[in-house]
Amino acid sequence: MAENSNTTIVEPSDTLIIDEVLVATNAGTKRRPTKTPSKVWIHFTKNEGACPKFDPPSRTTIARDINQLYLDEKVMLKIMFSFNKQRVCLTTDCWTSIQNTNYMVITTHFIDSGWELHKRILNFGVVPNHKGETIRKIIEACLIDWGIDRVLTITVDNASANDVAIKYVKRKLSNWVADGIILEDVCTRWNSTYLMLESALKFQKAFERLEEEDGNYVTYFLEDESGKRKIEPPRFNDWETSRVFVKYLKKFYDVTLKFSASFSVTSNMYFHEVFSIQSELT
Repeated sequence: MAENSNTTIVEPSDTLIIDEVLVATNAGTKRRPTKTPSKVWIHFTKNEGACPKFDPPSRTTIARDINQLYLDEKVMLKIMFSFNKQRVCLTTDCWTSIQNTNYMVITTHFIDSGWELHKRILNFGVVPNHKGETIRKIIEACLIDWGIDRVLTITVDNASANDVAIKYVKRKLSNWVADGIILEDVCTRWNSTYLMLESALKFQKAFERLEEEDGNYVTYFLEDESGKRKIEPPRFNDWETSRVFVKYLKKFYDVTLKFSASFSVTSNMYFHEVFSIQSELT
């Protein structure tokens, strides 16, 4: 069948609001974005408009309205995550366009309180590369931004870089930081050692992130103080040792609270509590 001569044939690439044109350079031919309007938009506003008096909004207005719609939907979704506290399933995908631009998208699937399955895109954008270090930082930043701390699964492709990212995210989620403060040790109150270690363990993730991303934190421990080198920052073995100490010091702490009661008799507790401490230590 012969095509109508008045029919406008539009290529898929012309559907972009900002078209791409080929530009010759010394290094070869590459694509560069231009400010020319889309051919589809021009054709619609000139020939296919339902109302001849329709005054189409500018591209800036449309982009602004779409962005505001996204922000409004994001606020409502964050409220849902905060209120329902449901576990979510994440899916990541990375690819490179024909312009050699790297992209990454993070999609979530979750079931709401009414047992309805939802699918939402949490993050989409350009990334510098597809290395595991980059992927893990983007996933972590996305979870923090959306206030998500309950992840059921993370689905990725079989690229080796994803192994690094998933191991990191799994370790971070298992030790998510809780709100609070670190109590200081007081030499005249031995129970303060337990309180200091118990509160510090909640901030293991914060210390590890400081060591990875804050150069000032690392260099602080490299400086000499009056000719004496400072103690190194806490390592993984230090945190594990602290957990062991907290386990045993908690028993002393609990017994001390019982012996220090002011409105009840405590003399009858002495034998049983001391025996329980001895049993823990042997």
